[in-house]
Amino acid sequence: ESFPLFGYSLADYDALFEEKFHMLLEINRQELISWKGKFRAPLHQRGIYPRPYQSSLPIWLAVGGTPASAVRAGKLNLPMTLAILGGQPRQYVPFIERYRRSAEEAGHDPAGLQLGINSQFYVAEDSDQAADEFFPSYEKLMNRVGKDRGWPPLTRDHFEYMRMPEGPLFVGSVQEVI
Repeated sequence: ESFPLFGYSLADYDALFEEKFHMLLEINRQELISWKGKFRAPLHQRGIYPRPYQSSLPIWLAVGGTPASAVRAGKLNLPMTLAILGGQPRQYVPFIERYRRSAEEAGHDPAGLQLGINSQFYVAEDSDQAADEFFPSYEKLMNRVGKDRGWPPLTRDHFEYMRMPEGPLFVGSVQEVI
């Protein structure tokens, strides 16, 4: 079954992303754009305003659970930010390896790539304080998202499991998070 996303079919997600992303890159490169795609009306030498203050917008490609996105970022020589929202951070190392390898295969210098990591982060004076302060808002967020996605409610035990040193949550004392 295909659910709508902003009026588009999720069955077209990859093609939509590819088209819209390449259009964004083109808009970022030049003021006047000519564009023809499958999902929007064509443009012929149309100005895109306002223009960025700097020469171009810094565009990073966010990557979550799709290795193809890491490959896309590498091929395009774009900065990549890796979202570590679940699982163990070490399971994302192959994404970074694919990112670097695809950049090199496309003729880019992997040493020049920019990489960022995003995760949940909260620090307090001690570990228990951090967990007690962070858990209520995190629980509310995850249960709201989870209800929409069919996940079971987040429990405190599961939260504590995700805070373990190998987990995706960086919640604790300064020393513990380091």
